[in-house]
Amino acid sequence: LVMDKVTPLSLVEIDETLIQQFDDELVYQHAIIPIKQSKTSIVIATHTPDNFQLKDILEQVLQKKVSFLHASFLDLQRHIIHYYEQPEHLSKLQLNDTNSQQQIQQKRTRLIPNRIQKPDPENTPNYLLNYILRHAIINKASDIHIEPGDQQTLIRTRIDGTLHLLEALPKSHHKQLISLIKVEASMNITETRLPQDGEFELEWQEQRFDLRVASAPTVHGEKITVRILNKAIFNISLAELGFSESLLEQILPLTQLASGTILISGPTGSGKTTSLFSLLNQLNDQSKNIVTIEDPIEYRIQQLNQMEVNEKAGLNFPKACRALLRQDPDIILIGEIRDQETAKMAIQSALAGTLLLSSIHAKNAISTIDRIISLGVERFWASSAISAIIAQRLIRKLCPYCKVEVKSTRQEQALFQLPKNSTLYQKTGCKVCHGSGYLGRECLAELLPITSELEQGINDAWSPQKIDAYAKKAGMIRFLEEAKKKLLAGTTTVTEIAHVLGIPLC
Repeated sequence: LVMDKVTPLSLVEIDETLIQQFDDELVYQHAIIPIKQSKTSIVIATHTPDNFQLKDILEQVLQKKVSFLHASFLDLQRHIIHYYEQPEHLSKLQLNDTNSQQQIQQKRTRLIPNRIQKPDPENTPNYLLNYILRHAIINKASDIHIEPGDQQTLIRTRIDGTLHLLEALPKSHHKQLISLIKVEASMNITETRLPQDGEFELEWQEQRFDLRVASAPTVHGEKITVRILNKAIFNISLAELGFSESLLEQILPLTQLASGTILISGPTGSGKTTSLFSLLNQLNDQSKNIVTIEDPIEYRIQQLNQMEVNEKAGLNFPKACRALLRQDPDIILIGEIRDQETAKMAIQSALAGTLLLSSIHAKNAISTIDRIISLGVERFWASSAISAIIAQRLIRKLCPYCKVEVKSTRQEQALFQLPKNSTLYQKTGCKVCHGSGYLGRECLAELLPITSELEQGINDAWSPQKIDAYAKKAGMIRFLEEAKKKLLAGTTTVTEIAHVLGIPLC
């Protein structure tokens, strides 16, 4: 056991007999996990191994010499949930009826205690919801799905882009759980036939999360999806998101532009919004008037003038853009370019002397040009206004605790221009990564700067193939080049790269 550095508990052999015998009051009060013991000593996992007062308290209570294993607080929370809040306990809970009008309240922030608390039989609805929310946050889930079935309600969480089953609850729990979430999100609990949207805040461990709730009627009852937005992600740099040094060397000078357009393209769920706001974070200072138009506002940020689209009230992207142009902006962020009118207004804003940041759905950087033109933007306008296009995907990262070295094959060497006999890495699966072999995600990106020569090429209606040939000759940073770096660094696998980029492997 390593005492002086953080050790993943999943890699430690824990005496489950000791877990069952250990006083759970101590576990909940101090956020600790017993590991193993002898007749005279005991090893306990804690996130404060230098807390000598805690050591004295435990030695007095246990009458044994205590040594500490340093574990992260989230890891301890995860294991306390696993050992002391077993999923089968949830099916035995008797939930109260939350359909009472007295339960309806405009409560926008739900506070989860920093310490895990023992289940309270008198307050089981809150315990159940806290269990689900805490589990999702600890495991860095992006979404929670509550799905009614014929006999059961499935609780699933999306982690690293993949849905995982958290629990299957009795169908009798469904109505009460759905109603409790709708109360938190200020939704109409009596309306079950129409889709609804709501939101509320969650505070835990001095972190704030925005939770966006969407309901939809299904044949077996209402389905709820909760999207979890971590406000702290706005402060993550492009480097932390996975952008390579060579990409950053070309992207960061773009932030010094006084006007023009920087587009981030990719499919749904590729992290475009997060990258947009990370880029905006590079630009945010008091000397600039920065305004955003979003649908919906995902990250509420101080010092920014954020406007949310409201179609019901008649405020769409084009109208919002016209209004903001009269607000003397230096930088405009449009959440997404979706239609012809928005595209034209965005390009005109950039030509009017502002720096525009936006996202758009496109396969890669080069196809983004045709995508903009297909929305009705004139070639001359597009070529003049667009400064650079960043295309990106999200790839799963290999678990550092169980990845293994493998020799690259001839096919892999040819596909990614790898050196002969180069070493790659493969997934295996362990307790830390829940058997998936992957742990976390990061960006895989490419960058197409719009040079004067390429600007003329767009005006002359160059084909995508000709633009591709020019970009390759001009040294454009491409997906496959960035993939090669990540493969050789052991960040991910050939299988993951091929899946994300749609490359067929024999």
